[in-house]
Amino acid sequence: MQRTYTFFELGKEEIIISICMVAVSYIKRRVYELGETQYTLLLTTAISCIILLLQPDRFQRKIQPDQLLFKNKKGQNIRMFSKKGWDTFVSTFKKRDYNALLYLAYMSVGLRFLAMFCAVPLILILWILKPVFWLKVGKLHSERLGHFSWNTDLFLRRRQLGIYPDGPFYCFLCDPTQVANQQLLTMWKRVMPICESRALSVLFERMLPILKRTPFYQGLPGNSNEYYEFNNAKPSVYFTADEIEKGRKLLKRMNVDFDKDEYVCIFARDSSYMKQYLPDLNLDYHDSRNTDIDNLIETSKYLIEKGFTIVRVGSVVNKPINFSHNKMIDYPYSGHQSDFLDIFLMAHCNFMVSLAPSGCADIGYIFDKPLLILDHSDFGYAPLGKNCLYTPKKYKFSSTKGYLRFEDGLKLRNFFWYNLA
Repeated sequence: MQRTYTFFELGKEEIIISICMVAVSYIKRRVYELGETQYTLLLTTAISCIILLLQPDRFQRKIQPDQLLFKNKKGQNIRMFSKKGWDTFVSTFKKRDYNALLYLAYMSVGLRFLAMFCAVPLILILWILKPVFWLKVGKLHSERLGHFSWNTDLFLRRRQLGIYPDGPFYCFLCDPTQVANQQLLTMWKRVMPICESRALSVLFERMLPILKRTPFYQGLPGNSNEYYEFNNAKPSVYFTADEIEKGRKLLKRMNVDFDKDEYVCIFARDSSYMKQYLPDLNLDYHDSRNTDIDNLIETSKYLIEKGFTIVRVGSVVNKPINFSHNKMIDYPYSGHQSDFLDIFLMAHCNFMVSLAPSGCADIGYIFDKPLLILDHSDFGYAPLGKNCLYTPKKYKFSSTKGYLRFEDGLKLRNFFWYNLA
């Protein structure tokens, strides 16, 4: 388990690094408020390099970028560093890959300066066109399956409910090199304008400090408490007749009759997917969500006795389920796994059972599938979708071995389960 260190437990190097990180990030955020300049960006990049040049081999990431927050003028918590950017920078610097560092410097500073240079005339044109054509642009969270599914679906449900008005023309960018599931992207493109472009996506992200302050930006926020939207609006995505026929044939190869058999999808979250698709990121803080698929063996036996076929879903998993039955299909090891079936299976199942919340289970939300989440690790949150149930994960104090009471858990800081002592 990752531990959160107090200031007095840190060594000299860690204290220096912590102070430098705070100083650099404060300068960087002040730049966003006052107007971004190439000089200050170069300064922050240089200071960051000096930090790691001190003793890169002894540097330990005891402090996560997401833990370093400060308050802005509105009293809101602001992340000081992009976690992905910081992880990539640290990893590259430790490898002494200076060509890659030059590339990162160009991507961080050069492209940002170019984007800021282009942003001003672009926004001016958008203001001129606004009375006759109001364009709002956003970017899909396509790199992670969960955010790619429910954040996008949440936007469309809010459009149905009138929370986002009909006046503007909404358009979204997508980085084609970072798509968690191609089938899901194909389905989103049927119901909303999407432009696939790596270059435009990169420029858009670097324009955000300015673009967010205009009426031409459309975010895809989600706080995991949007119960109203998911219970009062309908799914927007759909399969074509050809896709349904394709799915019917693929299920037949797996000994599942699409028109007659009732099947249940089961899933257990582990770290395999993240390690394969996001190897440069330190995502250990998600470890409290990891579970063991074998914990669903008894559940599978019970459901089989009730006449259901069981399909264990997931594209990348750490091990097969330790249970064999003619009505038990370990889909990741079946030889039939594909982006298409990843979505089709969960879209047409009778219901889903998931050990811990995960991006895979979130697919059920966008199709209004009943979902049961066991060992729900995200304390204080509940599944968003219709007809969903959950049992919370139990936490123990490491010192006393006593269980954490709900009333005491509510007094702890948000997301305490990310950094368990």
